[in-house]
Amino acid sequence: MLRLRRNFHFSRHFLLLKPFSTAAPPPPLHLPLSHPTYIVWGSNTSVGKTLVSAGLASSFLLSDSPSHFLFLKPIQTGFPSDSDSRFVFHKLSSLYRRRHARLSLLASDHVLNASLPVLNTVSGCGDGSELAMCELGRYEEQRLVGEESGLGSRLICKTMYAWKEAVSPHLAAERESGVVDDALVIQSLQSCLNSGLEVSGESEGAETRAMCLVETAGGVASPGPSGSLQCDLYRPFRLPCLLVGDGRLGGISGTISAYETLKLRGYDVAAIIFADNGLENEVVLSSHLRDRVPILVLPPIPVDITDDLMDWFDNSQKVFDSLKEIMLSAYSKRLNGLREMPKKAKNIFWWPFTQHKLVPDEAVTVIDSRCGENFTVFKDQGHEFMTQQFDACASWWTQGPDAALQLWPFSTTLTPTVPKSWISMLIPDHPFNNTKKITWNSIRAAILWKIWDKRKARIFSNKAKSTEEVFHSSFSMLSLGTELASDMGYAAARFGHVMFPENVYEPALECAELLLAGVGKDWASRVYFSDNGSTAIEIALKMAFRKFSIDHGILDSQECNAEAQRTELMLVVEERLLLKKVALGARNLLAVPLVDWEVLALNGSYHGDTLGAMEAQAPSCYTGFLQQPWYSGRGVFLDPPTVYMHGGKWYLSLPVGLQPETLRLENAFFNSRDEVFDEKRDGSDLAEIYSAYLSQQLSYSSKSKSLLGALIMEPVIQGAGGMHMVDPLFQRVLVKECQDKKIPVIFDEVFTGFWRLGTETAAELLHCVPDIACFAKLMTGGIIPLSATLASNSVFESFIGDSKLAALLHGHSYSAHALGCTAAAKSIKWFKNPQTNLNINSEGTSLRELWDENLVYEISSHPAVKRVVALGTLFALELQADGSNAGYASLYARSLLLKLREDGIYTRPLGNVIYLMCGPCTKPDSCSQLLIKLLSGLDDFISESRENLESCHS
Repeated sequence: MLRLRRNFHFSRHFLLLKPFSTAAPPPPLHLPLSHPTYIVWGSNTSVGKTLVSAGLASSFLLSDSPSHFLFLKPIQTGFPSDSDSRFVFHKLSSLYRRRHARLSLLASDHVLNASLPVLNTVSGCGDGSELAMCELGRYEEQRLVGEESGLGSRLICKTMYAWKEAVSPHLAAERESGVVDDALVIQSLQSCLNSGLEVSGESEGAETRAMCLVETAGGVASPGPSGSLQCDLYRPFRLPCLLVGDGRLGGISGTISAYETLKLRGYDVAAIIFADNGLENEVVLSSHLRDRVPILVLPPIPVDITDDLMDWFDNSQKVFDSLKEIMLSAYSKRLNGLREMPKKAKNIFWWPFTQHKLVPDEAVTVIDSRCGENFTVFKDQGHEFMTQQFDACASWWTQGPDAALQLWPFSTTLTPTVPKSWISMLIPDHPFNNTKKITWNSIRAAILWKIWDKRKARIFSNKAKSTEEVFHSSFSMLSLGTELASDMGYAAARFGHVMFPENVYEPALECAELLLAGVGKDWASRVYFSDNGSTAIEIALKMAFRKFSIDHGILDSQECNAEAQRTELMLVVEERLLLKKVALGARNLLAVPLVDWEVLALNGSYHGDTLGAMEAQAPSCYTGFLQQPWYSGRGVFLDPPTVYMHGGKWYLSLPVGLQPETLRLENAFFNSRDEVFDEKRDGSDLAEIYSAYLSQQLSYSSKSKSLLGALIMEPVIQGAGGMHMVDPLFQRVLVKECQDKKIPVIFDEVFTGFWRLGTETAAELLHCVPDIACFAKLMTGGIIPLSATLASNSVFESFIGDSKLAALLHGHSYSAHALGCTAAAKSIKWFKNPQTNLNINSEGTSLRELWDENLVYEISSHPAVKRVVALGTLFALELQADGSNAGYASLYARSLLLKLREDGIYTRPLGNVIYLMCGPCTKPDSCSQLLIKLLSGLDDFISESRENLESCHS
C-alpha cells in the first residue's frame, strides 16, 4: 500500500526571473541513445496527446523496477490555466496513490520560460518591462512514498516556453511580443534532452528503464512560435514518432494526412493510437496503411469535464502497456540495427574509391539521416548517441540545399502579390518599402518587424551584417509547406516515370527552359538529358565529333551518308580509310572507323568513369592499368598553368614547357583573386605567350595521324585532379584558339556548375562560352541523379537529316525523369533567387564571399600548408608533403581527417589535399566555423608531425 508521509510529500513553488535573450547559433545536435526518446504528434488539436503521454508515463513508472520518465512540452499556449506538463504531473501523482505503487516516486513540474503576460498572471509583476520573454523558473515537486523503501522512480515534467493566450503558438507569440527563434527552441530542447535524465547503466537492460516523450502543440503542421511548421521545426532531431490519431468523424482523413506529412519529412512512426468514438476508424486506417504501423484504440474518453479520468486510465492501462512494449521494441530494433550496420556494410558493400583493407569497422560512418548541410550520424564512444557532421565534401560535390530547400520552404512564387503601399501605410519605416515585390507574408512579417523594433531587442538569433539580412533570414522560416521533398512527391504521384523521346511534360519542359535561360544563356539552344555526369560527357563527345565532321567536310551537313564535299582534310581521311580497308580486308565502310579521333585536354583533368570519358582524360591513377586496362588516352594533353594562394598572395605556377625568360614579375603573382579573373589580362605579354604556345601545339597536332575533334576541359577548377585552379587567362586563350580552328569546345561543368564557384556557371568567370557544356550534381540540389548536355544550335543542326541514323542515338530508360526535372527546376530557381538564397547579390549573378578573408589568409600562411584555393563554395588546401606523402594515394592527412570528424566536419581528402565544400545557401558564419576548426586541426597536425620527426631522430 502506498503511504503518504507528510514530511516527504510536499510541494515547492518559486519563481526565478531573468532577462530572456536569444542564443547564439546552436552547436551540432547531440542526442543520447541510452534510452528511448519519442515525439508525440497529434493529427489535430484536442485529440488527446496529453492523455496518451500520461498513460504512457503511468505504464512506464508503475512497474517493479526503478524507472525515470521525462516529459517535455517545448511549446505551451493558454498558460497557466492550461498546462500539459502540470496535467501529466498531477495525473501521475493521483494514479500512483490510487494503484498503491511498490516504489517511491519523485515527481516534478518545471516551467522554464514564459511571456510577460504569463509573468504578470503568475507573479503580478513585470509591468512596463520591454523584455520579450523571461526565464520563469516555476517549479513544483511531490515525493510519494511507496510500499518499499530504497531506490525509487522519477517523473520529470518540463514546459520550455509558455504563452498566455490559448491560440496557435505563432499568434500567441506575436500578440504577446514573445517570438522565439527556431534555433533557440532547438537548442533549448537539446539541452533538456541531454540533462533531463540521469540514469545509471550499472545493471543489464538499464537502457530500457528510462523514457522521454516530447509532446508537440496542436497538429502535425501547426506553426511553432516563429511561424515554422512544427513538423519542420523538430526535423533536425528526427525523433521516432507516436501519432495520436482521431477517432471522430473526419478523423480518418486527418490521421492519414498527418501520417503522410510526417513520412514525407523523413520521420519514422512507431505507432498510431486514438480514442474510440464508435466509428471504427481503425478498420479503414489498417486497410490503408497495410500493417506498416501498429494501430491501437483506447476506450472512449469521458465527456463529463468533472470526471477525474482515473477510471478511464484504469480501463486503458492494457492498451498503454501494449503501446509501451511496441515503443521499447522499436527502440531496441533501431539501436541494434545501428550497431550492426558497420560490420554488415563491410561484409557486403564494395565502396567506390575505397581500399577496404584500410577501413576498420570503427571507421565506417553510420549516417542515420540528413538535414540541410548536416549528416546525423550514429556514434559509440563508450556511450551511444546521435550527432551532426557538416557534409564538407558535399557528398561528392553534389549538395547545395540548406534545410530550407530540403525541408523548410520559402516560396514567393506561390504567394499572391499585394500593393506595396499597404506595407508602407502599416509601417512607414519598414526596410522592405523599396523591394519590388510585396506578398501577404510580407505584411505579416512587417508586423513582426515592428514588434522587433519596438522592443529594441532581436527576436531572431541570426548574426547578420545588415538589418535587412536579419529580417530576410528570419522571414524565410515563416513560410509554409515543403520544397524539394514535397515537389518530388508530387511529381512521383502525378507522373511516376514517363517516356521522354517525342513527348513533353511540364517538369522536363520547365527544367529545359530554366537551363537555357540560366547556364546556357546567350549560347545554347538545346538540352539533352541523361543520367549522370559521365554519361553527359559521352554525349558531348559524340556531339563534338559530329560537329567537327560537318564543319571540316568529313560528312555532309544535309545528308550524313551522301557524297562528301571534297576538302583537303577529307582527302586525307579517305587515304587513311583506304589503307585500313586494305589492311583489314574490310568489305564496307562500316567495318572500320572513318577517323581516328582524339581530344585536346589538360593534364590533371577528370571527366568520369565510363570508357569514353576516361579516354578523354590524361593518364592518371584513375586511368592506369590497375583501373582501366583498356585505356589508351585518345588525346593531346597539355600541362596547364595554375594559380594558388600562399601567404596571402595569389601566385602563378607555369609548367616546365611554358616558362619564357621574357615573363615579367608582375605577371607571376596577384594581389587579389579578382586580378586573376580580370579581362584586362587579355592584353598582357602573358596572353601572347599563351597564344603562341597553344598555336604551336595545335600546329603539331594537325600533322598527326589522328584528328583533334574537340577541346574538353573543366573550367577554372580541376576537381578530382587535386582542386587545382587553372589560370583563367590560359583557358580563355585556349578556347579562342580552338574556336578559330573550328574545334568544338566542351566545358565539363558537372562539378563547377550551379554556383559551385560563386557564379551560376564557371563560363562566366572565364568570360567565354563553349559549344557544348555538361551539367549534373548541383543541378537537382544533389537530391537525385540527373544530367544535361547543352549545345548550341549549330551543334544540334549537325544531327539533322532525313534518316533516323543521322540522329543522336544515345539515351537511357530514365531520360528526363519527372522527379529529377522537378528537383532541378526547384533548385535552379531557389539558388538564384535573392529572397530564398541570402548569399546571392541583388542582381542574382554571383554569391557573396563565403570564406572569411582573414581566416583564408591565416591558413594560407600556415607552415603545414603548401597552397590554398578559395572560390565560391569551395575551400581547398594542399598540405606540404614529399614523396609517398603526396598525391592521391597518400594517407598523410589521416590524423587531420580524424580530428575534423571529431569536431563535427565530415570530409574526404584527395590524398594530401583537404577541401571544404558548402552549399550556395550556407551562411558565411558557418563557413567561418569550418575554417576555425580546420585551423585548429592544422595546428595539432603540425605539432604531431614535429613530435613524430623528433622521435625518429632520438
